[in-house]
Amino acid sequence: MPKEDEIRRAEAKSESVHSSADGLGSPDIWQQGRDAAKKALTALDDALRPLGDALRAHDQDVLKGPGWAKVALDNEGPSVHKLLAAKPVDSYNCKYYVKACIEGRLPPGDGRHEEIDANYLNAHGYKQLVKGRFEAGDVVLVVNKSGLSPSVYAHAAFVESVLPGSGNIKTLVQKPDAVHPVMRSDLTAFASAYGVTGSQDGKSNFLIVFRKSK
Repeated sequence: MPKEDEIRRAEAKSESVHSSADGLGSPDIWQQGRDAAKKALTALDDALRPLGDALRAHDQDVLKGPGWAKVALDNEGPSVHKLLAAKPVDSYNCKYYVKACIEGRLPPGDGRHEEIDANYLNAHGYKQLVKGRFEAGDVVLVVNKSGLSPSVYAHAAFVESVLPGSGNIKTLVQKPDAVHPVMRSDLTAFASAYGVTGSQDGKSNFLIVFRKSK
């Protein structure tokens, strides 16, 4: 028969094995593991954030290029610009920006997915311009024919200034998208960014213009 001390050693070894197995399944152990993993991922995110910011800044330069300049919302434009300056840059799109300027207030709702159309503009005193020279304050809508956007109108902007001789657009002011700040552009940069070619092939984006009734 086994000696008594050998039996005790065997029982102690068995208890040690069970204790280790129970520890692996302990909720406390798993929670500690999750906490450690979360902490590690947070640290990794913090470490990579400067790289992400740099890449986004580079993308903005490549996307917009020459002919674009940020508008100082605190110092220029209508009074609603000061209200927009307090909003996060990525919280509203081009159509929300146009509506805010027309209404002189911040429209309710999710500004990132705002839409605009002729009915809205007509209701606020704007009529479509069939022919004639551009004027400062005109609203331009980019009719989407190229698939640039799932919306009927790929973009909305204000004419800021016109060329004195031809009456053509010199600069526009707009929110380029739901990510970038309100910016000023010349016509060449604008047309390049939004695929406005002037072609009537039915596949290229083109502008329609609305003017405030006097």
